[in-house]
Amino acid sequence: MEKKHIFFTVIVLLSISINFGQTSHVPKTFNKPVLMHYMPWFETPEFNGNWGWHWTMNNQNPNIIVDSATGKRQIASHFYPLIGPYSSIDADVIEYHLLLMKYAGVDCVSIDWYGVKGSNGDINSLLANSNAIIDKTQEMGLDFALILEDRFSRSLSDIQDNLDYANNNYFGRSNYFRYGLQNKPFVGIFGPITYQNESDWDLIMPFAGEDLTFLTLWNESSEVGTHASGEYAWIYEVDANNDHLTYLNDFYTNRAPLFNTTMGVTYPGFKDFYNEGNAGAGFFTIEHSGINTLTETLQLVTQYNTDIDLLQLATWNDFGEGTMFEPTQEFGFSFLTTIQNYLGVSFGLEELQQIHRLYKLRKQFVFDTDVQQMLDQASTYFSELNPEQAILIMDNIEGGSLSINSFNKTDLKVFPNPFEDKIQIHFEINLNNPVSISVYSLNGQLILNESVFLKDNMITLNGLERLKAGIYIVQVRTDNVLQNIKIFKR
Repeated sequence: MEKKHIFFTVIVLLSISINFGQTSHVPKTFNKPVLMHYMPWFETPEFNGNWGWHWTMNNQNPNIIVDSATGKRQIASHFYPLIGPYSSIDADVIEYHLLLMKYAGVDCVSIDWYGVKGSNGDINSLLANSNAIIDKTQEMGLDFALILEDRFSRSLSDIQDNLDYANNNYFGRSNYFRYGLQNKPFVGIFGPITYQNESDWDLIMPFAGEDLTFLTLWNESSEVGTHASGEYAWIYEVDANNDHLTYLNDFYTNRAPLFNTTMGVTYPGFKDFYNEGNAGAGFFTIEHSGINTLTETLQLVTQYNTDIDLLQLATWNDFGEGTMFEPTQEFGFSFLTTIQNYLGVSFGLEELQQIHRLYKLRKQFVFDTDVQQMLDQASTYFSELNPEQAILIMDNIEGGSLSINSFNKTDLKVFPNPFEDKIQIHFEINLNNPVSISVYSLNGQLILNESVFLKDNMITLNGLERLKAGIYIVQVRTDNVLQNIKIFKR
């Protein structure tokens, strides 16, 4: 069937064809849904009791430190995450990943999903990891969708039960990604690999509970027959020919116009570790060449824009195959800033770095519940697209950007603490210049700001009885020194 181009007004087209959940997406000039392919399969001893296979393959040991200066570990990848190897169920990691995606202009996390039943031994941990990520997407203002894996299905009942689980647990959520004129749940399949006959899918699809916008991997829609809504492009080349762009051109020219729904792809490169990890011969190599490969694949998205309905970024974090958009030691944030520029996002490198700062503070103050509460509010500000307030909170936690010669803790004393109606700040050092005193709530709201001279090495703040009971931050600043003090209102 020929691709349907519906020429209603722009307003009608956008309201019907792009059906996001009730979430706050980052404004951008690119007018098509952007999905990020996400791998939920990483494990660490801290969260899972062991290093998972995707960090070790068959011969790597992350307990070995290969660079004592940076703490870099031995992992099964040519590339190293900026935050080091992590667990996919770590809430701090999930927050970090989703916020970075959001500020890069991603609308939807397309999770590589293995379901509830299958022959793979890590099926339960994969489900737990996937659900932890899914449960956080709405809070972060992102949609989610599934890229179904059928390779480990032992029988039709396995994949039927998997789709039934998706129907009962995912499709009804307000931020499950729906697409098309009939607002159907969007599901992709990596393949299919196991079930490659339409008759099988006649028996599988009813368990979805409703019709789907169902996309197969490129050139495989015939294997599901009329159940396919279209196809999506992926990463492939014959090594000796260096022809990955040829495959994309061919798909966009000859396949994409045939379907109601086509999902294009962009990727930064492909360099797997399978041979080095004693996990098989490996596939092929597409050198990243800085951002050149990413730029070339984006140029094709522009060239074939009229035949591409959605865009998938492949992938966020397949470190074993080297396709990661996630920031790394080798590439920094360059892949994400390239995506920001292409999509026309108003945010840039600074916001990405501040989200990384949030993650580092999470780990630095992991046992400090008061700081974690402040960071929760910073995270909320980030998700609400208010990075300035998030940065202010982090500045307060760290003592601010002016802490060049910060006070020693013994230089300042605050009493009474807890307080009821006033506090006094006593300075053990002599200061001739005025002192700036600011009081903030834990969510970063400025409550009081004064500039005063010391009197008998003392400053008194009156009128605090109006504050609600709770924790506040007093920020003391003079010249190039700064100190934050935690105070408690009864």
